[in-house]
Amino acid sequence: MTIAAGFRFNEGVLVCADTQFSSPSVKLYGTKLHGLISSGDKTIDTVFAMSGTDGHMQMAVSVCEEALCHINETETLDVFTIQTALSDALARLYEKHFFPHKLYGYQGGPDASLLIAVWTSDCDEAMLFWTNETTVNPVSGYKCIGSGAEIATYVLAPIIDNQKPPTLDEAIRLATHALKAAKDADPYCGGKSEFAVIDNGGSTSPVTSFDISAGEVYSQTFQGILRELFFAIGRDRDGGIKATIEKLRKKAPEIRREQQLGQTARALLFRNLLSRN
Repeated sequence: MTIAAGFRFNEGVLVCADTQFSSPSVKLYGTKLHGLISSGDKTIDTVFAMSGTDGHMQMAVSVCEEALCHINETETLDVFTIQTALSDALARLYEKHFFPHKLYGYQGGPDASLLIAVWTSDCDEAMLFWTNETTVNPVSGYKCIGSGAEIATYVLAPIIDNQKPPTLDEAIRLATHALKAAKDADPYCGGKSEFAVIDNGGSTSPVTSFDISAGEVYSQTFQGILRELFFAIGRDRDGGIKATIEKLRKKAPEIRREQQLGQTARALLFRNLLSRN
């Protein structure tokens, strides 16, 4: 169980995830991001974000990495080639380890979903894919996976501009907002947040972990005003709507101050994500 999200921004791809591993009896913490650089005649850089059953999701990452490393070097490493290699590898994995499992399809049974950021020396921009069982799908804007995915998608949908990719700073703010909402609402999401970037030139950042709770606190005020506006529209005449909008105007400095609480952490996160290999 987890919350992970991937965003295409104007210079590459950002992936992020929480760090909580949950079971009915215990909560553990560890990384759900994994990167690989494969160098040969052609180069493939990847960052994976994992969601699912502990052990099975790591196996899914391993077979996908193996598949990418063994693509015939005479092939063009484009979206179609990458998608085909990944889906073929997952089909073999599911046929051997997932589908025969007696608990497959039930709670506690094997499950794995991945976000995969990929850059290859044959393409001029980073790619982003998400998996569902044996299917692999390109992502054009953003995608959330894990038990907190519906909550994260719900809070992102009203503030995403589908016609204009965000900057890296904007993508970090969107990711932080989505992760905060999922952690607040889903008991299976929690811990620190981790981030990694692959840019369109093929440079990959280190996986960067931060406790960005201070930087996330602005979401509470923002969400509270959204709730007030929602109810004002439904139950009131123009007066209630105007009052809520006026409250938002007055609260804007407070929201800015709350954001500034996490400014140092976000600035350090931003600098680390700009520090590419």
